[in-house]
Amino acid sequence: TIIVPVAEKDVERALLLKKSLRKFFDMESLERIFVICPDREVGRISLLFADEKTTVMGEDQLFANGELFSDMEHAQYLVQKGNRVLNEGGWVRQQAVKLAAAHMVETEFYIILDSDNIAVRPMAYHDFVRDGRAVVNFDADMRRNGQFKEWWRWARDVLGVSLWNATYGVTPGVMNTNVVQQMLEYIEYRYGQRWTQVLLGGKLPWTEWGLYYTFAEASGMFESTHYACEGALYSYVVWARINYQDFDIASLFSQSYSLFTIVQSIGDISVYTVSQDFEPYIHSSNSLNRLDQDDSWSLMRRLRDTAEDNATRRHKHRSDHTSGVDVLRKEVEVYACFVCSEEYALAAVVLAESVRKTKTSHQVVVFAPQGVIRGKIKALLEVVFDEFIEVAHIYNPNFERSFRERLLPDLMEQYPSWHPHDHQVHLYSKLNVFRLYKYSKIVYLDADTLVLRNIDELFYRPSLSAAPDVVPPDNFNTGVMVIRPSEQVMNTILGSIKHVASYQGGDQGFLNSIFSCWFRMPSNFRLSYVYNVQSKL
Repeated sequence: TIIVPVAEKDVERALLLKKSLRKFFDMESLERIFVICPDREVGRISLLFADEKTTVMGEDQLFANGELFSDMEHAQYLVQKGNRVLNEGGWVRQQAVKLAAAHMVETEFYIILDSDNIAVRPMAYHDFVRDGRAVVNFDADMRRNGQFKEWWRWARDVLGVSLWNATYGVTPGVMNTNVVQQMLEYIEYRYGQRWTQVLLGGKLPWTEWGLYYTFAEASGMFESTHYACEGALYSYVVWARINYQDFDIASLFSQSYSLFTIVQSIGDISVYTVSQDFEPYIHSSNSLNRLDQDDSWSLMRRLRDTAEDNATRRHKHRSDHTSGVDVLRKEVEVYACFVCSEEYALAAVVLAESVRKTKTSHQVVVFAPQGVIRGKIKALLEVVFDEFIEVAHIYNPNFERSFRERLLPDLMEQYPSWHPHDHQVHLYSKLNVFRLYKYSKIVYLDADTLVLRNIDELFYRPSLSAAPDVVPPDNFNTGVMVIRPSEQVMNTILGSIKHVASYQGGDQGFLNSIFSCWFRMPSNFRLSYVYNVQSKL
């Protein structure tokens, strides 16, 4: 997925980006391009950009109840750049769009491009993501010169961490969907407000990449999702006309190892000059869009001269351009528990009643391996819970002695007769909680837990949040967890079952191996013991 925020003043530059992508990007490797613009511009920009691979969306579609603009109208950031002070309201709005996109896209990563980026050599998705990790543009000049050092200082202050790293480049770049989601959840937990209120309220300066890289590093997620490579994404940046005069454009397309160049839109370089100079290198004969047979610039000028009423345009957009809305994820948050025997089913009934007595506003659902819960017990669960869900059985390989001896040699040497308890034969099916994609967030409770007061505040915690286990305390106990269902995580789980052992034979040991960085993540990922008081305490 590619995300391209487009401001009204940058439409001409975005057309250059589009042409260069059509020339150099392997579209078969791409799922979708989302061009996101102010709502009043959707009709015009759709005529210029929309095709079978590109969806044009209004900014309001990304935000519930128009949050972006209720906060954004008051966010007037004055950012020092050289000797100039610029009012950067639109700049901040586009940064918010890049972060909000994480709740829309359905891919593990999404590529972010600005209107002033231009592709300069052939590329495909694998140039951005290899072996499950996305490339980051290592920027040695930024490190040496302390360029934009305030961006990283702002991120440190917003997130409340001591980390400072001004090594990584910015757009074009790649964000991990899960990292962005968890970062926004962390900000909401830290400030007790929606992230849009925090970041767009006009009180805190910030940048999207400063926040993203700082959070990824501080949470320990950077190494598992990214790798750095100098100049991989871009290496030539033109800021002003005086630099552009000495710009060897031909060498970009014949010698550059980077994927993009950047001719900054905030500079004094005319877009028509840039278009005239780059057109010979990015012209494509591919006919993928009706505009390929038309003069885009002439059409744009005609559209600009058309005085269409804004209200009519917005109404037309809502009725004719709904594909962007269709892919937005619905926010449905529930309590869930897992049962794998009749005894646990009866305990789950008590758990459900204890949750409801707290006057929660959330539904309570239960899931079980297919065919394990039957007859009257199943009927009882269907009555007590808001939904009874049957899931696929996931085999627990720890029951095989050869598996234990291969992956847990020290444990087997010390306890040669160790064997998982019989009730753990179904426990790996509990991992299906990450597969309940219809829910945006789940507070998971084991069937043998009992809720004594309202704990709805847990829905503000990031995924994966849990309480420390008693022994060892640097591992988490899976009896109470806050998780966000994720196809990415589920695929990792299914791909690891035959290669990762569980130190206690069940889901807890396995998940601690999968989420081995949990203890190094920010403190809000660790729940207090009061949320999971165990009998052994």
